[in-house]
Amino acid sequence: MGVLGRRLRRTIRSTLGQFLAVAAVIMVGITVYVSVTSVANNMERSKALFYRQYAFADHFFHVIKAPEGVVRQVQQVPGVAAATGRIQKDIPIVRAGGERATARLTSYPLPMDKEVNRLKLLSGRMFEKYPAGGDAEVLVDPQYWKFHHLRPGDTQTLVAEGRQVTVTVVGSATSPEFIYPMQDPSTLYPDPAVFGVFMAPHNQVQQMLNLSGQVNQVVVRFSPGADAEAVVARVKRLLEPYGLLAEYPRKWQLSDAILSGELSQLRVMANFLPAIFLGIAALIEFVMLGRMVRSQRVPIGTMKALGYPNLVIMWYYATYAMVVGLVGALAALGPGIALASYFSGIYATFFNLPEVVGGVNLQAMVTGLCLSVGTGALAGFTASRGVVAIQPAESMQQEPPRQVGRVFLERWPWAWGRLDISWKMTLRAVNRNRFRTAVTWLGIVVATGLLVVS
Repeated sequence: MGVLGRRLRRTIRSTLGQFLAVAAVIMVGITVYVSVTSVANNMERSKALFYRQYAFADHFFHVIKAPEGVVRQVQQVPGVAAATGRIQKDIPIVRAGGERATARLTSYPLPMDKEVNRLKLLSGRMFEKYPAGGDAEVLVDPQYWKFHHLRPGDTQTLVAEGRQVTVTVVGSATSPEFIYPMQDPSTLYPDPAVFGVFMAPHNQVQQMLNLSGQVNQVVVRFSPGADAEAVVARVKRLLEPYGLLAEYPRKWQLSDAILSGELSQLRVMANFLPAIFLGIAALIEFVMLGRMVRSQRVPIGTMKALGYPNLVIMWYYATYAMVVGLVGALAALGPGIALASYFSGIYATFFNLPEVVGGVNLQAMVTGLCLSVGTGALAGFTASRGVVAIQPAESMQQEPPRQVGRVFLERWPWAWGRLDISWKMTLRAVNRNRFRTAVTWLGIVVATGLLVVS
């Protein structure tokens, strides 16, 4: 392999343009794979951290109206780790010029240390249970805060139970259930111009909506290992007398469903797009190495005459393709890591995730290297199979023309006669290389399958 190694280096230098072109295609594919996979992984970890730190509910229960005492009964159900009763209702916002807007007014018991769906303060200060100014204090979601250029101390006018109520905005905050604040599934995307989340102390919301001592929503966290179905069934029996309107698990909660769906799409993209680039690279390597083998019949015959076995010579050509894959993959690691960091920050801002977990996804990097080298090996061994048929004595002679079967269109003279000579030559060339084409596409399918499995 020392002699073949030197020959490989000379071959790379003599075909440097083609070598770098194929490496660039592989670099793009592996960059996409590393960056998108890392973004999805970072977002999953950021989401899990935020959900855990701020106690995102496992199940939601909506009722018409229930006394606050029912929350203590829910907390005593076996399998319930924590339960919070609150009020949530969509009410109009009064705007100048008669513009229509909606506030999702949500109450939060104070202190919040052991409650479910706690708030993460982003700017300003936390609201007070009994504000000194008299007006109820609220926090708003960050998109509404930025869109309307709000500052601490600004006021908003709401319509609650048929009367206008002025509230003081003291800052912005987010919660695991409001990382993507949509009014309902039909809106498709957040629109802070007409919808905002208003978060306020529980006692203040009760007063605004004339629901003293009442709740209309109970959010629950399960104990580790609890039977979720059994716990939900028992909680439902407790809440049914109060007009149980709806109950659903976390995965059906609108904000979490949107975020989880986006992360699933990222993972699909991480598998699909690199497969396209690796398939193109495999096809180019297949054609390039096939031509190289045919043009080097004499050197191949000489090596066989000197005792080099077929497998060693095939390994030489496969190594060329593997080196291309390795160079392309190594060149992709830097851009992949940089793009992963950049897009992780963009996604976190878009979804209002206050903390972004960064870092390098070593698994994606190793998998990308293995895929690029494996694709090169597949293309190399497949393209160099012609080495086996070359005999030392025959290699000194010119390669005889191949026997080519009739093109299927030749069976219909009326169609074949209408084609010009260039089309006839193209169809005959495709017919001559149909086996090679089939093997090439088989390699592309295998490479795609490896990506999907990874």
